[in-house]
Amino acid sequence: MASSVKNALLGFWGALLVGCSPTTDYEIARDACGMDPGLDIPMPYSEQYTFYPITDACAAHLAEDIGMRWDTFQAQPGRFRAAENTAERVIGGVFTLISADTGTIGETLTDPSLPAWLSNDLFGLSWLRQMHEDDPAGALWYAYLTRRAWRVLYEAELNAQMRMGRNHAIEVGPLDAAFSPAMISSFLMHEASHRTSAVHVACDAAGSEDCDLNSNGAYGVGIFWMHRWLSTSAALLPVEECVAVELMMWD
Repeated sequence: MASSVKNALLGFWGALLVGCSPTTDYEIARDACGMDPGLDIPMPYSEQYTFYPITDACAAHLAEDIGMRWDTFQAQPGRFRAAENTAERVIGGVFTLISADTGTIGETLTDPSLPAWLSNDLFGLSWLRQMHEDDPAGALWYAYLTRRAWRVLYEAELNAQMRMGRNHAIEVGPLDAAFSPAMISSFLMHEASHRTSAVHVACDAAGSEDCDLNSNGAYGVGIFWMHRWLSTSAALLPVEECVAVELMMWD
C-alpha cells in the first residue's frame, strides 16, 4: 500500500474511532473466562501448563468462537490447568491469544518485522472491526483467528501439527506435551494466514509443498506472533501475582 494512501486511511481510521470502540469478541471471550479488564497473564513458552485456570465455561466459549468440534476430539469442555490432551492444548493456545500481553494494535501494525501483506490484512480487519490503535493487540489476533477459521477438527492420522483444510477448517493432529500454549498460538496464526496470501511452495525436487520462499509466508506469520509475544510477555509471573491470580480464580 502506498505510504500516502496508508496515511490517509490511518487518518480516517483515527477520525472514525474517536470515542469508545464497540464491544469485541475478544472482550466477550475474556469476560467468559473471568478475566478482569487489563489483566494480562504471561504464558510460559517451555512449560505445559498455564498459571490461570481455564473453566469449563471458558473452554466452551473459546471453542464455540473457533467452531471447534468436540466430538472429533472425543472430548468435551472441562475445567483444567494443565492440558492433558490435544483438545485442551488447542484451547490453551486460543486462551493465550486473549490473555497474554502482545502490546497494542498500533505497536503491532508499525512493527518493522510485520510482513507487508499481513500488515494490510490486519489493518483492514482492525478498520472493519472498529478497533483503535491503543486497543490490545490480542483483540486483533483473536479476530484474525475467528474470522478465518470457521471450524477446528481433530484428524488422528494427520502427519503435521495442523493444516488448513477444506471449508476454512483447521485440522489438528495429535499434540503432545512438547507443545506449549504459546507455540500452539503461533500454529493457529500460521494456519489462519492460509485463508489469505500465505501459500507454501515446494521444498525440493520431490515436490513437498511445506516451505516458504521468505518470511512473508505462513511461517513468517507464526514467527511474527511469537516475536510480539516474546517481546512483551515471555516471562513467568512473579510468585505473589501467581498466588493472587490463583486465589482469585479458585475461590
